[in-house]
Amino acid sequence: MQDKWGYAELVVHPPPINYLTFILLPNIFKNGMMARAAEVYSKMIFWLENTVYLVFMFLYELLLVPFIFLRLIYNIFRVETFFYALLLVCLWLFFGLFYLLYNVGVDMYYFFKILCDYKEDDDAFYIKQEEDEK
Repeated sequence: MQDKWGYAELVVHPPPINYLTFILLPNIFKNGMMARAAEVYSKMIFWLENTVYLVFMFLYELLLVPFIFLRLIYNIFRVETFFYALLLVCLWLFFGLFYLLYNVGVDMYYFFKILCDYKEDDDAFYIKQEEDEK
């Protein structure tokens, strides 16, 4: 994977993503062009894979919201005394849905933020590689 010309991108991705390597084929015989095309292709595949995962994760979390909302009402009645539970359930009915949707948004924000910080891993890799060479 220490290919500086970009040819590793032709074999590193699993099926069905590797079918998209036809994009790189026009650049296969030009070293400078292949390196740049491989870098662009790598970023394109990264965002394609993670955007699909991001959408499914977002939908999954939205599907869990009603179950969590109802389960918390059940847990409040199960644990607390009746009158205190009634007060907590009224508060939960009023604020709970907004609280859950806010947390889904925060979760998606941090996931997206982690995806955008992929450069830090590259920098750490090169620093470690330089230390190993010394």
